[in-house]
Amino acid sequence: MQFFSDATLITWFLQCCLTSNVQTKAIAKLEDHPIRYFYDNGIIVVPGTDNVSVSKVTLSGEYLLIHNVFKFNVQEIVHLIDSKPYLVMCVTFF
Repeated sequence: MQFFSDATLITWFLQCCLTSNVQTKAIAKLEDHPIRYFYDNGIIVVPGTDNVSVSKVTLSGEYLLIHNVFKFNVQEIVHLIDSKPYLVMCVTFF
């Protein structure tokens, strides 16, 4: 398809489940998570919770961690929230 051959149309997005990444030892401690690096480098970051029954977290709790630990401001948090429908649309249609 011609649509996919144009590299300018490719947007990177990544779901980040911060608490789960610590619990599964994907990262040693929360402060080591690269979410701020991803965001600052243009990757659409979509916070998630993985398995809430296992991780015992809420999405609002993950956003609070993003604000408190990674110093995302209100405008950046809103940007993260606004990106979620885009991710769902991409996964649904592609």
